[in-house]
Amino acid sequence: MMPINHHLDPLERSGIRVFTNLAKATPDCRMLTIGEPDQATPEPIRQAALEALSRGETHYAPNQGTASLRAAIAATGYTAGEIRAAPYEKKGLFSFLKK
Repeated sequence: MMPINHHLDPLERSGIRVFTNLAKATPDCRMLTIGEPDQATPEPIRQAALEALSRGETHYAPNQGTASLRAAIAATGYTAGEIRAAPYEKKGLFSFLKK
């Protein structure tokens, strides 16, 4: 193991890291702490990401989702009032629950 700089010894562990380790050690716990998926990204999503990169889409999307994402969701039969798009699950849950 690589030695850690001794000047870092007095620093406390990040609370989010401590909480994440606790969640990982808890059976059937759904972790919403760090945005690291527990499965491989499906091929169609990886391909879409490569295509977006080749079009120069390399910046963060709007918090409410892109217009094309919202239109695709609306095309499934949901109304505009039912659609909530978010960049990650915690933001989505917060937006949904605060209404």
